[in-house]
Amino acid sequence: VEVCPFCDKKTPQSRLLGHMKKKHKINLFSCDGSCTKKFRSAWKSVVISHLKAAHNLDFNDSILSRHHLSHPISRAMISCKVPDCYEAIFLGRNVKQVEKLISRHVEKRHEGRVLGDCFNLGCRSCSSVFSVEEAADWEEHLAQDHSKILSSRPRSRTDSSSIVDVSVPWYDRESEDRSVRLVSKPSSLIYNAHEDT
Repeated sequence: VEVCPFCDKKTPQSRLLGHMKKKHKINLFSCDGSCTKKFRSAWKSVVISHLKAAHNLDFNDSILSRHHLSHPISRAMISCKVPDCYEAIFLGRNVKQVEKLISRHVEKRHEGRVLGDCFNLGCRSCSSVFSVEEAADWEEHLAQDHSKILSSRPRSRTDSSSIVDVSVPWYDRESEDRSVRLVSKPSSLIYNAHEDT
């Protein structure tokens, strides 16, 4: 049994992919469908890899993101930042919507810790990261049209820069890669979806 990161519905692993395609299609990244399949994933980097391999597109990630990728309606991601904790990740929702769930997770899995020390608020389009205390800034950031931004430098509490080229050496995909591992540890199949056009 797997838990959907968008709605917390428990479903057999074999049915979760279908559930996500049916109920959360607007919150998945997708290719343009020119490969005869509409490839979908909760993660931009997975669709970018698909565009390069299946579509044979030889462009940088920024161009692929702007011209060949459909962005989800909500890029929101709330995830536990405690090392080796893979149990709490919430996609497409704001803090208020998951407040009880994240509080319960901290009480159950990280007793004695403060909620703000356990969770990050992130953007699935550009890997920007905010603290729980910065929820208003996070929601403002998520409202930006990421398909028109050349590229966004991953933002942390100490770095508020926002628009730069990802080809520079400091661009760190590790944050997004960790997020992919967080949600795909139990099953790498549930976040990559093909749909006939």
